[in-house]
Amino acid sequence: MLLTLVLTFYLLLNGNNLWEGFFSLLPAPIGVPIQRSLRQNFQNYYIGQVTLASLNGTLITLAFLALKVPFGLLFGLGIAVMGIIPFAGALTVTVITILVALQNFWLGLKVLIIVLAIDQSMNNLVAPRILGELTGLSPALILISLLVGLQVAGPLGLIIAVPLASSFKFLLDELRNPSPEQEQLVESSAL
Repeated sequence: MLLTLVLTFYLLLNGNNLWEGFFSLLPAPIGVPIQRSLRQNFQNYYIGQVTLASLNGTLITLAFLALKVPFGLLFGLGIAVMGIIPFAGALTVTVITILVALQNFWLGLKVLIIVLAIDQSMNNLVAPRILGELTGLSPALILISLLVGLQVAGPLGLIIAVPLASSFKFLLDELRNPSPEQEQLVESSAL
């Protein structure tokens, strides 16, 4: 945990220099589009994740209020905030279900069923479409990239799989059909 804090501090302090330094090692016709693509795709992906967490949290909060769950508003907001972090949403749902079940077992069971239904419908129906619109990938490619990312890099793979797949698709599209700006960079570097 201490290493994470120290690393975060230094990346916040010098992250931009590190980012620029890495891409300065690549030739300009390749480095500029890669840098732009990675930045844009990661931003779009995380905007999508925040949107999905907000939508999921709103639906769960409304369901909790309809079921008259004690502290339903607080629990729904907690699920929304923790939904941004991979696996933290599932942990939050587990804790909330146990807390509610300790007071009223049947209400705890209803909470678990409602949250699972909302979460599964969001993850399997809504999320691939929203992320597809923001990243330019089809829903099938998003699901495949998540599975491959999980298999290759575990939880970190879930975080970076979709933005990397989207950047890879963008680069392939650029190589196939270079933009006028890209052609100018190639010509200027050839001189």
